[in-house]
Amino acid sequence: VNMSSWEWLCIALYDSICSGLWVILPEIVSFEWVFGDNAFMYESWDVRSLAYTIIQAYEERKDIPKKVTNMQTIVKAGYNHENITRKLMHFFQKTYEDTL
Repeated sequence: VNMSSWEWLCIALYDSICSGLWVILPEIVSFEWVFGDNAFMYESWDVRSLAYTIIQAYEERKDIPKKVTNMQTIVKAGYNHENITRKLMHFFQKTYEDTL
């Protein structure tokens, strides 16, 4: 369950990755934790940081197909409907058992 105030960005990110697009993301902790070096990060609300990151991404464009493939693998394996449903069911079952 995504309780982030950036939920719209999470949905756009998911669609972009599944479509095979490379992404530049604001430094949101969960994004950095999930994607690591497979995405280009910039400091939120910092135009200079965003510009630097775009230039960096352009200069490293030969690596973009590999990064996109890595992100697609992560998303398809960990964030598909079946996996999320299974994890939620396990979480609620464990929570219920812990209350007994």
